[in-house]
Amino acid sequence: MSAKFVDFVKTGSKIVCVGRNYAKHAKELGNALPKTPILFTKPTTCYVKDGGFIRYPSITNDLHYEVELGVIIGDKASQVPQNKIMSHVAGYAIAIDITCRDIQEQCKSERIPWTMAKCLDTFCPVGSFVPSHEIDPYNTEIILKQNNVIKQQGNTKDMIFNIPSLLEYINRHITLLPGDLVLTGTPEGVGPLKRGDELHVAIPKFNYLTFLSMKDFVKQSTKIICIGRNYAKHAAELGNEIPTMPFYFIKPTTCYVEDGGDIIYPKITKNLHHELELGVVIGKKMTKVSRDDVMAHVAGYSVTIDVTCRDLQEQCKAERKPWSISKCLDTHCAVGPFIPADKLAHNNVEMVLKVNGDVRQYANTKDMLFDVPALLEYVNQHITLLPGDLVQTGTPEGVGPMNVGDTVSVSIPGVSEASFKIVADV
Repeated sequence: MSAKFVDFVKTGSKIVCVGRNYAKHAKELGNALPKTPILFTKPTTCYVKDGGFIRYPSITNDLHYEVELGVIIGDKASQVPQNKIMSHVAGYAIAIDITCRDIQEQCKSERIPWTMAKCLDTFCPVGSFVPSHEIDPYNTEIILKQNNVIKQQGNTKDMIFNIPSLLEYINRHITLLPGDLVLTGTPEGVGPLKRGDELHVAIPKFNYLTFLSMKDFVKQSTKIICIGRNYAKHAAELGNEIPTMPFYFIKPTTCYVEDGGDIIYPKITKNLHHELELGVVIGKKMTKVSRDDVMAHVAGYSVTIDVTCRDLQEQCKAERKPWSISKCLDTHCAVGPFIPADKLAHNNVEMVLKVNGDVRQYANTKDMLFDVPALLEYVNQHITLLPGDLVQTGTPEGVGPMNVGDTVSVSIPGVSEASFKIVADV
């Protein structure tokens, strides 16, 4: 039975969650111990898999982690007694119940459901499927680390209601279907998350799993999509026609260099140029998503530089060859820190690039020929965009040469900045 539930995230219909099932956790939040299991549900849109990104919503100022052992249902369970219920279990998965704690407290005080605190996208990170015979439901250790520091360490033997009693209680009232997930409660040690944190969760006899904040999009990215000639004045300064539709090229992720890193001046060029660009960081898989919906798939932004060997680019154009040798070399996509989507209005972003303190490029995204939704719609009609992928949206006028020893800085004033050193190839 277990093999078909390896991808339970795709087959399950719901996530049933148990609250206050460890005495010390109830105590740390000042709650009374329950006399019967406390239940709430999450939709399957909360799922995010190992290595994925957890969103920090703009509606909360106190986002919390809660590590839990998840039970994966194998056979339909309705009115199944406790002495038979475990035969309906396919396996287990380590999981995190992400919670907007401030909103949860507000909901409790107003006596309304916890939905806005518990059910937002990416609010149920889950690990890989573990077959039921490999886990002792009565004695399994679970651990959560925040930035490599252990924050939660519990054992299912300390549950107030053990797993068979939980499943018996739930299926007496709510039918459990194959692939459904039951989160069995969190031990003590819950606490706040910050943008940029990295979470690791584990059943120690198995491997640790990692969930990233979007600060780490470089680690997750599979490709960099680059838009050409998206500002009329830039097209004019290089003697190019204004495009009637977006055109793009792709850089590999080996081009990435982060804030404070070195940009290599390759030996094969004598004219290395900077191109300031707003980068769009993808948060959810996009394929054939329409303009009306594309922005819901955006996790955030980064101020970036498309580094270009201008002489090689002109040679490629003259010879009607691809631009790869001029655009795709190591360190030729310099990126600043991740900026959450709710912190920027994509259609009115001011950007600045300086070389050795002198302003070279200064522009606003409102001058784009094709705005961000139009670009994303166009690209994802042809190429699937995956979480962590970066879309560079084109450069304004003012591109120009850089030399070995230069310091190049980019910024979105008052929001984000990054700097890089130009170094000789060795």
